[in-house]
Amino acid sequence: MKLATSEEIKLIDKLAVEKFRISESELMNRAGTGAANVILKEYPSVRQIVVISGPGKNGGDGKVVAKRLEEKGILAHLLVTTDLIPHWKSLISEAELIVDALFGVGLSRNVQGIEREIIRLINASCKKVVSLDIPSGLSADTGRVCGEAIRAELTCTIGIPKVGLFIGEGPLLSGRLVTIDLGIPEAVYHEVKISGKLLHPKDFESQLAPRGNDTHKGTYGHLLLVGGSVNRLGAPLIAARAALRSGAGLVTVGLPERCYQKIPKGLLEVMYEPLSSNKVGRLNLSALKEIQTLTKDKECIAIGPGLGVTPDIRKIVEGLIKSGKAPLLLDADALNAIGKKIEILKKGRRVIVLTPHPGEMGRLIGKPASEVQQDRLRSARELARSARVYVVLKGFRTLIVTPEGDYFVNPTGNPGMATAGMGDVLTGMIGALMSISPNSILEAILAAVYLHGLAGDRLKKRLGDRGFLASDLIEEIPLAFRELVGS
Repeated sequence: MKLATSEEIKLIDKLAVEKFRISESELMNRAGTGAANVILKEYPSVRQIVVISGPGKNGGDGKVVAKRLEEKGILAHLLVTTDLIPHWKSLISEAELIVDALFGVGLSRNVQGIEREIIRLINASCKKVVSLDIPSGLSADTGRVCGEAIRAELTCTIGIPKVGLFIGEGPLLSGRLVTIDLGIPEAVYHEVKISGKLLHPKDFESQLAPRGNDTHKGTYGHLLLVGGSVNRLGAPLIAARAALRSGAGLVTVGLPERCYQKIPKGLLEVMYEPLSSNKVGRLNLSALKEIQTLTKDKECIAIGPGLGVTPDIRKIVEGLIKSGKAPLLLDADALNAIGKKIEILKKGRRVIVLTPHPGEMGRLIGKPASEVQQDRLRSARELARSARVYVVLKGFRTLIVTPEGDYFVNPTGNPGMATAGMGDVLTGMIGALMSISPNSILEAILAAVYLHGLAGDRLKKRLGDRGFLASDLIEEIPLAFRELVGS
């Protein structure tokens, strides 16, 4: 499913009007008629409806809805915010259903005044609400609530669904989604590039292909994981186990030599390499050449989990960025080692994947995590484009952004995954799938992110939404693969 920003929607509408001679009034007629038909189908027993229209195009769509419902014998009261009748509050309280046509994709300010009062009254009424295009007060681009927003039971999104419906507060406020086809010629969509998609298994079908009978461990790649420090050995080992459960043929873990004797028993399938370290058990600069030697026969390198940050580690990360050809995944402390010096990433000659959480993203772009969360998509796209890297911005509805700025919104995952080690699991999964298919980097990332969330969703069905362990999730990975292959 394609996802559009408000700017892309405006370009589509403009092209439809100017080049294909579809008038704005005709577009409103199609939108309103389509929404009215959905309402009649979804709520066949409702006889008294209030349509609340704002001053813009969304309000125009609402007026068409009211007209079409009246034509079908429904009592549809039209309330226009610029000319409210005195008893408008009582009409809302008496309505069986409310149609929200206050604001559409053009909203760029906080809701205030009478519109804010209307939204609060509607939400407090606990009535069934159908929003046109997007719940009023919700940003079409960020999913952020602009002061106050409608809580809809159903949203009739018009044309291409808006990305704000799928990120931020969007999924919580929009209810069920129905798309209204405007009948815009396909040629319009060839001229306006739509950069977003809701991630679906069809986007990474190559990662789900059956394995051949004549394959062997070398067929499925060799991943090098570099990480760990004294008292932080769990992170790279979690990533390594996740990589094996994701199908990697071989996994080598490079650890500080002072940690070598502390490796816990149990992960027997992994190969270990001791790396030069300082007295406190963190990598020193001599480890750079050792890592570079280890990378020569590896399909992918992942560095960061449990690593710590020191001046030497900063130099190691920078050295790996500048040298070598195999894809490089930077996570956790490898990202913290870069800090704000993202220009270093531009010096890389290899494919680079960053997997920050909001705090790490904030450190990379010089903003607090709270500001990143206000507009996750913009933050991720700006970093990906400027540094020419893939960005996986973790969190609710994880975002995957390409160096060109195209993006995917992941629909899988749940709050139970907000626990230690889940990011390390994802690092291992992405690293494994990139090792298996180093020439299909995007598909590998997409598959790993989707399956990571799906494994979490499987776990939620079994345990509820709390008490997850990263090790629990790892055991669900093969079953998540099987679920997708089977479907």
